[in-house]
Amino acid sequence: MVALDSEYEVVRPAKLWCDTESAAEAAELSASLDVPIVASYTASKLLWLKRSEPDAWARLAHLALPHDYLNLALTGALVMEGSDASGIGLLEPRTRAWDEAACALIDGKVRGTLPPLIGPGEWAGALRAEAAERLGLPEGVPVSAGGGDNPMSALGCGCASEGRVAISLGTSGTCFGKAAQVRV
Repeated sequence: MVALDSEYEVVRPAKLWCDTESAAEAAELSASLDVPIVASYTASKLLWLKRSEPDAWARLAHLALPHDYLNLALTGALVMEGSDASGIGLLEPRTRAWDEAACALIDGKVRGTLPPLIGPGEWAGALRAEAAERLGLPEGVPVSAGGGDNPMSALGCGCASEGRVAISLGTSGTCFGKAAQVRV
């Protein structure tokens, strides 16, 4: 969780997925949601921020994940793609849209802090001049939105077609494959 103010300046140090300080908030949110979330989900960290750091919460205007923040620096645009959005705990997977009711469980302002969602084939933006100069690249180079480690691993394993399944046992245990329709 990268909390940003109205000028896209960082409000506080980032809270990464492995920070489980928000376990109580995850349990509380899970009691009201159809699908339980864990403390690694950003939704729990947002509720934690609201309760534990009210000054930072008051300044929160935009929410990013670390690579979305990097894409913001590269392109000047803050967007998020669906595989990472799903790990926040506030995405309705059937519609691939932010879940207004889940956002409201935390606070009425949460939905307004979430970036626009882009599809899997869309670019995060084009490399802006300042970033291009620093990196020695041409201005306007398309910048990929990136994605979550497990969804990107699924693509790399060839799980973009039905019938192929992969199991990943690392910092998390996942089993993934493509289905004809969303299953929650």
